[in-house]
Amino acid sequence: MRLLHAGIIGCGTIARHHAEHLTDLEVSIAGVADIDPDAREEFARAYDVPETFEQYDRMLEELELDFVVVAVPNFLHADCAVAALERDIDVFLEKPLAHTLEDAQRITDVAANSDGRVIVGFVRAFEGWVEDLKARTSDGEFGEVYDVDLEYVRRRGIPRLGSWFTRAEQSGGGVLIDAGVHFLHLALTLLEFPDLESVTAQTGGHFGTKKDYTYIDMWGGEPTDDAVFDVEDHARGLIRTVDGTTIHFHCAWASNTDPRQSIRVQGDHAGVSVDDTSDPVPTVHATDRDALTDTDLTVPESQSFRAQWEYVTAVVRGEREHMQNTASEGLAVQRVVDAIYESADAGREIRLDDRQSS
Repeated sequence: MRLLHAGIIGCGTIARHHAEHLTDLEVSIAGVADIDPDAREEFARAYDVPETFEQYDRMLEELELDFVVVAVPNFLHADCAVAALERDIDVFLEKPLAHTLEDAQRITDVAANSDGRVIVGFVRAFEGWVEDLKARTSDGEFGEVYDVDLEYVRRRGIPRLGSWFTRAEQSGGGVLIDAGVHFLHLALTLLEFPDLESVTAQTGGHFGTKKDYTYIDMWGGEPTDDAVFDVEDHARGLIRTVDGTTIHFHCAWASNTDPRQSIRVQGDHAGVSVDDTSDPVPTVHATDRDALTDTDLTVPESQSFRAQWEYVTAVVRGEREHMQNTASEGLAVQRVVDAIYESADAGREIRLDDRQSS
């Protein structure tokens, strides 16, 4: 197996998570770039990285890299990805594709004229139960799918208040662009990325702006001194496809209800529900002669991050064709996210059927 040489841009928690998997897949982390000297030196020591850089463009210029991992805040995605693609280097890019639709389009346009490929980190697509549902949907087991219902609701789960996660200029949004994109990508994947007709949505910030926001712990650390929060912590809406299928979604960083992560797919032959995607047991709802049936599926357990990196490294090595989590899929999700925010801001339905070719 050919040894691959990777560069990592960003030294945060998610970069470390990726690095843990890379070392097991015949990948040498040749360099790391981060503006924080302490962070990059600590990262280099932890993963035996020989070269560190303050500026990622120097790393791209000086090292012979097979691919780069972009693990920085959303607003930096486009510049990092474009710099690598312009050098024909493959890019693994953490979700979302970018913080704005404009930047997502820029990445996609550059990728179209580059020998480098973009693989977006929609990691849930690599879970075993998702692969199983994709196959069942594609094989027509559910018949004509007419509705997909998505829920990702936390009781308390706003990331560090005042960090880039809660600043719209840097993140592009709140819970929708942070966690909701995983489920939107999942729904669009099951429906084979259909043409979309319209989006109607409502968003709100009900908890992040409260001075007495009650929480048990906070991902990323305690709130900053200014604790800026100008994004949404709740989003709900309806997406309609051109062929009449609907996607209902509900996501929240914080709520006064029970936490849940679920998906329900309804077809005219059968349906499937997964009541807890963190511990998934898909149940297929169908009929058998004159009886109604509910069948729990036991699918092989999978390590989604491991499976994701097995896919990425195989693509980079030329051992398999790049067919999922592409830049075009990332752009499709970004268009939906953009329309959701536009609908919520305008207080009306947003038509997408006249934007499909744009």
